Amino acid sequence: MPRSHRVADGECLSSIAYQYGFFPGTLWDAPENAALRRQRANPNVLRAGDVVTIPDPRVASSECATDERHVFRRKGVPERLRFQFLLAGEPRASEPYELEVDGEVLASGANTEDDGRIDHWIRPDARAATVRFLETQEAYFFALGRLDPVDDVPGVQARLKSLGFFLGEPDGADSEALRRALAAYQVERGLEPTGEADARTRAALVADHGT
Repeated sequence: MPRSHRVADGECLSSIAYQYGFFPGTLWDAPENAALRRQRANPNVLRAGDVVTIPDPRVASSECATDERHVFRRKGVPERLRFQFLLAGEPRASEPYELEVDGEVLASGANTEDDGRIDHWIRPDARAATVRFLETQEAYFFALGRLDPVDDVPGVQARLKSLGFFLGEPDGADSEALRRALAAYQVERGLEPTGEADARTRAALVADHGT
């Protein structure tokens, strides 16, 4: 019988699908989640309290010879972690860095790509990542998982933080620090620096952030 899963802080569709043994796309496209798809156009953007319906798993079978050892591999489990680092608007190219995810070092001494990007496979239920540039010892911490909709204040804060304009935590507070961050971002994007998250600013944030 299908069950309901209420999205909690830090969870995303990929981590929920991993928990129940589904591919994210399979879970998102399930008929049982049609209402959720209408409510949230992007599977990567959920709100705490959203309900994801977990359908009954499909039973798969395979013919195997007895008295032999067989290996079955689960495909498509890892997720891709992609970041791009800029300095004064220019890519931080060929800089050595260390990537740590949930306390485990996944890369040490690797170099950023020519466009300042890093790209690694991670577990779908990963919660935190730290990128440390080895030559300067700069460290950047990222909370992984659910991203709030851009119509919500935490969603605006999270995107501004990822883009380097907001230094606080996505706490939902309509603060002076948030308004200053919005104004700085608007100046950078050639928008009127009102300090308000109007429709044009929210659309620009989604485009620049990627979600």
